[in-house]
Amino acid sequence: MGHRAATSGPIGVLKPVRKWDAGRGVNPSPSTVVSHVDAGFDFLGATARKYRGKMLIKPSKNGVLSFLESVRKFIKETPRLQPPL
Repeated sequence: MGHRAATSGPIGVLKPVRKWDAGRGVNPSPSTVVSHVDAGFDFLGATARKYRGKMLIKPSKNGVLSFLESVRKFIKETPRLQPPL
């Protein structure tokens, strides 16, 4: 599949994506970054990237650390239960 020179690269992609989004009432943040799937990206606590032709989706490092911190906090703040007699 060929690519047109005017739409190649992240800058050329943004214009049609913004037009498509605007038609649906979606306004992406100015800090929105377009990256190639081979480089990977974080989305909703998961990291997605393409590796050797296969799509890999796994929890992001920050997502795992955040989850572990919440578990630690819960354990420390929860009073210990007495075993039933």
